Amino acid sequence: MLQCNDVHSNPGPVRGNYIDSNKKALSICCVNERSLVSKYKVSGHGTDVSVNKYDEFEAFALFNNFDIMLVSETWLSDTIGDDVISVPGYLPPLRRDRNRHGGGLAIYISENVPSNRKLQLKSQDIECMCIEVGFGIEKILICSTYIPPN
Repeated sequence: MLQCNDVHSNPGPVRGNYIDSNKKALSICCVNERSLVSKYKVSGHGTDVSVNKYDEFEAFALFNNFDIMLVSETWLSDTIGDDVISVPGYLPPLRRDRNRHGGGLAIYISENVPSNRKLQLKSQDIECMCIEVGFGIEKILICSTYIPPN
């Protein structure tokens, strides 16, 4: 296919200056979070500390400054508002909640990245969310999918 001269092994916009003047390419992160809002204990030196997983996720997001973060196994339900899991510098997360234990998807998109959700690509059979990221006439389709074990 590469001999056709119109197929590239890594397609997508890489011309630079299309998000801001400091970035040259789109940065995307995929994370299997296994619950965005739960807590876990860290033991050490004779003390137990309770850590909120969302606080850890937010710190990770802000430190790395990804353009797009695809999060699987959010374990969220419609009882948890976007305000609880929002990250500064990102649009409110796009969500596909399972409303039962396990699963769920979220997509965090930087405020600087032009995008829209492609609802027509939603599947009833698998957990999937797609967004279209556009830079002028160039567009990229990005999908986040979670297929549970078994």
